[in-house]
Amino acid sequence: MFHGTSGDLASPPWFDTWLDGDGGSNFQTANLAWPADRSWCTATEIDFDSTLVGGTAELIAAIITSPDLEALEVGAATSLGFKADTINGSQQ
Repeated sequence: MFHGTSGDLASPPWFDTWLDGDGGSNFQTANLAWPADRSWCTATEIDFDSTLVGGTAELIAAIITSPDLEALEVGAATSLGFKADTINGSQQ
């Protein structure tokens, strides 16, 4: 359990790097993060390449329309599997 500020998420003191079998780097990130008022929550899927964000409709709209982020609104039936990625051409 880590206690910090939202700024710590951008430049975390808990950042950890290790080498994978191919000599590249992998990065350990927070699995869950939320503020004290619980107005939003992020959950990084540890088995896939996705981070989910829950929050107000305004927050989600801002994320989805941001030109700096690759974001897609998802629902309960949305697959996060590799073959479901229609944005990056992985769908088969």
